[in-house]
Amino acid sequence: MRPTQQLMTVAISTSDSPDMAALGLGEGHLKEAMAELALQLLAADISLAYGGDLRAHGFTQFLFRYGLAVYLHYRLKEHCESHQSLGMARSY
Repeated sequence: MRPTQQLMTVAISTSDSPDMAALGLGEGHLKEAMAELALQLLAADISLAYGGDLRAHGFTQFLFRYGLAVYLHYRLKEHCESHQSLGMARSY
């Protein structure tokens, strides 16, 4: 978290709609849109609150894995940047 940033939590909800097919959209589009929203919020150090779709391959599982991947990516990036600033960078 950035030192001057206040903690913020955004609640998100998602569900299928019978109108999606008529618009040429499918479940993949919904997951992609929600993933992009989650990515932008997580990248901005905003916490997510989500009630959950606990079915196998539901959005909760997807969001957890996606959020974990984003978190690990940014932690690794911060780690590498801190080593570079200390002159400890390695090239692989």
